[in-house]
Amino acid sequence: EGPEVTTFTTGFSNGLTLDHQGQVLAAAHGGRVVQRVADNGARALLADKFQGKRLNSPNDIVVKSDGAIYFTDPPYGLVNRNAGPDRDLEYAGIFRLAKDNSLHLIDTMTMPNGIGVSPDGTKLYSSDQVTGWVMWDLDKQGNASNRRNFVARNVVMGGDSLKIDAAGNMW
Repeated sequence: EGPEVTTFTTGFSNGLTLDHQGQVLAAAHGGRVVQRVADNGARALLADKFQGKRLNSPNDIVVKSDGAIYFTDPPYGLVNRNAGPDRDLEYAGIFRLAKDNSLHLIDTMTMPNGIGVSPDGTKLYSSDQVTGWVMWDLDKQGNASNRRNFVARNVVMGGDSLKIDAAGNMW
């Protein structure tokens, strides 16, 4: 039992998950950051910029078995979303924060939201409000390739968050 996470994150938190040490990782949508929140409420900034530009509004987050952190970065939390004065990045992205703290753009999407990794760490999934649900193959370094839709937008619209359980089922 500890402090309420929303009290100690920078701005409004959207996606939450646990790292391998059991600490909360927050995609702090309102603060435009990804951060770790300790049991005592102390915050550690993990990512707030990519190539010198502020993130849009990190939305959902997942940790791969090797400790890499993947998150979606849509413009949902920005004023006027796509044309607002506070938007630095010209795209919405899927990012990987590697164990060495380097931030990598996996891919761009129209309006990414939920994100998940298969139990064996070989597949990355994301929902997109516009294009449908997408998956990529992940190599041992965490790089993504072979992007493909696996659920069309006309089958499932949206997708606010998703999780993959230990058996590989998507929720």
